[in-house]
Amino acid sequence: MSKIKTGLFGGVVVGILNLIPLSFIKVPWDAYAVAFLTSVIAGFLIATSNLKLNSVLKGILILFIIASPMMVVLAVNNFKNALHMVFSNFISGALLGFVIDKFEKKA
Repeated sequence: MSKIKTGLFGGVVVGILNLIPLSFIKVPWDAYAVAFLTSVIAGFLIATSNLKLNSVLKGILILFIIASPMMVVLAVNNFKNALHMVFSNFISGALLGFVIDKFEKKA
């Protein structure tokens, strides 16, 4: 599988996994779209990035860079949801970086 397909597929899977915890907290419907699309975009960028970092750190860094504006907006309105997003992005970024790296090495 190509790098781009791997990144997009990983982003879709992580995006779906990110939607599960969102169903337990009250958020507007557009938060679901943002969470999903952020993961897909992060998967693409992680797969195509040339950063010379450990794959897990690269995933965390790229996802935090993409999601930081939304985290600021959330922190102003609801700090608890912002903390959830920080924790979720940490896990999601690490997972995306790890999985994309492993699939790229097999291809």
